[in-house]
Amino acid sequence: MPLVKSLEFTWIKQQVRWADVETGPAQFDWRCLDRVMAQAQMHGLKVLLSVTTAPAHTRQIYRGVFHPTHGRPADLRDFGVFIARLIEHYPRQIQAIEMWNEPNLIREWGDTLDGVVYTQLLAIGYGVVKHLDPSIMVISAGLAPTGFNTLWTNVDDLGFVRQMLGYQAANYMDCFGAHANGLDGVGEIDLVAQRYFDLLDRRVPVCLTEFGVAVPIQNQAPIPSPIRLWALGLKPGECGQG
Repeated sequence: MPLVKSLEFTWIKQQVRWADVETGPAQFDWRCLDRVMAQAQMHGLKVLLSVTTAPAHTRQIYRGVFHPTHGRPADLRDFGVFIARLIEHYPRQIQAIEMWNEPNLIREWGDTLDGVVYTQLLAIGYGVVKHLDPSIMVISAGLAPTGFNTLWTNVDDLGFVRQMLGYQAANYMDCFGAHANGLDGVGEIDLVAQRYFDLLDRRVPVCLTEFGVAVPIQNQAPIPSPIRLWALGLKPGECGQG
């Protein structure tokens, strides 16, 4: 946090893995996230929480069908209940919530990839947030900028966005979440922002919530990959990624 402050950034993003917090039905362990939120307040930083990964006990029939450790809840209303608990646990401490992470990837969604179903989850989260604290910015899930479809793995982010917008997703967000970390010519920041602006017809702003390219660490080059990885911030820990 002191380093973030010294660089004159004003926000942090913290991924909240729902399954790490709700360890069993109605059983919650907030200790790790409590430390993050307290430090953010101490250093005067605004907080974006990115909520993803439903607990296994909420996934039911989806448990292990497509992905054994990630996925949406079987009943999307359970997501809304958790968002309510999150806001109630941190009153007036959250400035923005990103509703899920890359739901156009099977490993992040765990079920048939469908922008309409995701929009239903987004709408539930939006309604809960605006009921409890209208000042909190609702950001749609940043999509993986794939640019293509692969059976049982991912769908093209543009097709996914069209499905979302056809189901009136623009009514359930204050900002459209965007990730700029994909293939060259597809996942670059200016290209990602422009194609989403075009699809949205500039009805809502675009928020870049994940971006960057892997860089050498301790003189060791990153593992070769055609995918440009986000490597800014902390390593994944018990709270997820900062």
